[in-house]
Amino acid sequence: MPAYLDPALLGAAASLSTTLSVSRFTRPSPQEIDYLQRLRIAPDDDVSARKTRMTLWAPLLLIANGLFMSILLIRYYVQPYQQATGTLAVDGSLDLLTGESMLALSWSVVYVILGVLAIMAVRRDYLPSDKVGRP
Repeated sequence: MPAYLDPALLGAAASLSTTLSVSRFTRPSPQEIDYLQRLRIAPDDDVSARKTRMTLWAPLLLIANGLFMSILLIRYYVQPYQQATGTLAVDGSLDLLTGESMLALSWSVVYVILGVLAIMAVRRDYLPSDKVGRP
């Protein structure tokens, strides 16, 4: 039981419950809603195909980083670990259902999803479109 009474865990639980409680019983004013909606509108100066292509490099590099880190982790962490513990398959292949393998593969999953979401958001908000009065 004392492990569950760690001050960091208690603080996180208290912070989360306070945030949820306050959020549940307060509503934003019409001025706040209007301000938040205006924040989501891309300035006309930033809406261009050239700037969008440049901006898309960041999520593409994020995806590449996730894939590359998974490969490095499998090669230099999972494989030696499984060799040392004798958990490699008989044919020498990795067991991908272990915790260390899933940890290594999670980099790709998380970073690819985040990169794809970023690409979709950038394309939606910053590519020029024929829509008049775009959001």
